[in-house]
Amino acid sequence: MIQQQQHSIIPQPQSTDGVFSNMSAKPESESTKNEEALPAYEEAAADTTPPYWQTTIIAPAGFGDLVLVEGLPVGSILSFLWNLMVSASFQLVGFMLTYLLHTSHAGKNGALAGLGVSLIQYGFYVRSRGTLEEDYDYDGKGHELEDPVQAEIVAYLMMFIGWFIILRTVTEYNKARKMESIICSEPTIESIV
Repeated sequence: MIQQQQHSIIPQPQSTDGVFSNMSAKPESESTKNEEALPAYEEAAADTTPPYWQTTIIAPAGFGDLVLVEGLPVGSILSFLWNLMVSASFQLVGFMLTYLLHTSHAGKNGALAGLGVSLIQYGFYVRSRGTLEEDYDYDGKGHELEDPVQAEIVAYLMMFIGWFIILRTVTEYNKARKMESIICSEPTIESIV
């Protein structure tokens, strides 16, 4: 005689927690959270500053005495003038070369100042010609100027933008030099209070 065993299937309780069904520690639901009251303003204002809060500036290793301002060393005035000369001498190519290869604030701002000088030079060139078009007529007859006023407006606009770029870059370089001197100076009691 063969005994038949009956296997009964026991229903398992199903959970509708979705992703959290296999987690041993489920996040608290809104109903079980304990609401903590925020401290009063007087309590929060009286709380002391943590001890790790310091104003020390730590330079990256390998730079020695070099101070980084906004991630770059400041550089010398000679570097500023050298990049200005190269950028202005070779115009757009010189600007691209010096700007993309700058390693200091002096190099970056010198390259931009050279771009400003190039814009001023090109503005004077356009103003002296009286036209924006190239004149390839070499037989002496020449062309009649279509609109010299428009060329003069563009020339003055380029000169204005060039002077603006020069003034802005000189100001930014001076600001970086002042920031370097502030960082390198010893703090005094008057500056702390």
